[in-house]
Amino acid sequence: MAFTDEQRALLNAPLEPDMVSQRQQSGRSLSYLEGWEAIAQANTILGHDGWSHTITRLDYNPDVRSYLAIVMVRVHDAAGALLTQHEDVGFGIVAGAADKPESHETAVKGAVTDAMKRALRCLGDQFGNTLYDKQSVLHKTAGQPQRASGAAPQRDARPPAAPERDTRPSQLAARPAVNPADMSEVALALGGRLEGAHDEKDVKAVGADIGKARAQNLISESEAGTLRGVYRTRLQAVAVEVIR
Repeated sequence: MAFTDEQRALLNAPLEPDMVSQRQQSGRSLSYLEGWEAIAQANTILGHDGWSHTITRLDYNPDVRSYLAIVMVRVHDAAGALLTQHEDVGFGIVAGAADKPESHETAVKGAVTDAMKRALRCLGDQFGNTLYDKQSVLHKTAGQPQRASGAAPQRDARPPAAPERDTRPSQLAARPAVNPADMSEVALALGGRLEGAHDEKDVKAVGADIGKARAQNLISESEAGTLRGVYRTRLQAVAVEVIR
């Protein structure tokens, strides 16, 4: 058995910027996924009973007051057969007083969560793999207002206003999708497919192909960034069409 087509499309779709949190460390701004966000993504894409994680090693180093955790993530199909498994390492530093249990508890949880997230990122962009690419557009927006650590994404509770068909251009038409002079043939073809997609399923399928094309170096990171912007705009546009 293998991942379903829907799971593959979701795993390869570009990561939404509003899912990325920021924190300052050693004078640098770091982009990352919260642990709860990664678990929520796994539950949504793989199913609550479609994946699991196991701590295979947990060590404490008193010299540097830190914990090392190794976590194995396993993904199963509907019948329970193993599809894939990935293992990675995480670290947690005892930041408070070393004689306080709470300090060690926080460090252990941090190490395990870090290892789990690193193992999950092997499954694709939806688990923050793009954040390790320093040229990613998600890094280039690090200076823009984003969600603070620990905060849930802010969703606008108001229903989106329906654009006027005849008097106002659509979201997609309001911005240039792609500039043919700056794009390769593969990127132009993907851009054309995005503009021609008329429902959410088709848009997400193109989003998955954008991820594949970038992974195979068929398009540059700059082209991928432009296409991801069009992808998000097109996804919003088809959502408005459904509401109307």
